[in-house]
Amino acid sequence: MSPDETKSLTQLTGTDWGSAPADAKTLVRESHEFRRTPLQDLPTLALKRLLSLDFQSDSTHLIPYCLKRIAEEPSAGIPLPHFSPRRPAPA
Repeated sequence: MSPDETKSLTQLTGTDWGSAPADAKTLVRESHEFRRTPLQDLPTLALKRLLSLDFQSDSTHLIPYCLKRIAEEPSAGIPLPHFSPRRPAPA
């Protein structure tokens, strides 16, 4: 079952990381911000970033949401390489 996409990870997990420290690097600042953003408003890059952090409680909500989003929007904003099936060599 896909989580409520109008909610943020902070709301879904019940864990608020608070604001990032003032001297935090980009990865930390963005991660804190992404966790407070409703899932439906997160760009594909933000979803990839959050998945790469591999926090179990986040993944429990992110994976079903990402699978739903991919099913509804196959490219999901990611440029895909051109696919051409292998053809048998001419005889």
